[in-house]
Amino acid sequence: MEIMLSELKYGKDKILSNPEWKVVDVGKYKDHRLFYKNDEDRSGFEFISVRYCGGDKWTDYTEVEILFSGVAYWDGIRHIWFGDEDTETDPYWYSCEDMQEYIDLFQELQNLTKIHCRAEG
Repeated sequence: MEIMLSELKYGKDKILSNPEWKVVDVGKYKDHRLFYKNDEDRSGFEFISVRYCGGDKWTDYTEVEILFSGVAYWDGIRHIWFGDEDTETDPYWYSCEDMQEYIDLFQELQNLTKIHCRAEG
């Protein structure tokens, strides 16, 4: 089930109305976005990834599907949840014609991990 980008949340945190959340456009067609927010308590970050589904591209009224969300701590990514229970997004992915788009998402996560996760020692 798609939701409007303006309704996108991580927990109770509305992403577009919180300036702490940053965004990275991902992929050749920029049809995927990765939102992330620093989490200083964990020396890491929280993240959520969406895919464009319809409407004006990347406005409040853009329809998106949540692909995955997660959290990274000081030592790297700890948890990734595929799909989204609240929006009834199935963790089963279909329509994967261009796997490079998904590879790019995970590469961007790896880049963010190198920047925001500070392993001791």
